[in-house]
Amino acid sequence: MFQSRRNPMKGNVIPTQPDALVGRIFWFIAKFREKRP
Repeated sequence: MFQSRRNPMKGNVIPTQPDALVGRIFWFIAKFREKRP
């Protein structure tokens, strides 16, 4: 699983960090998969 000190689920993503976008992408993927069986 994807792990990061900046957990997007907790809203701790720092916009100035390059991997912030990656974290947000993983967050959207997780949300998208939650709606699917």
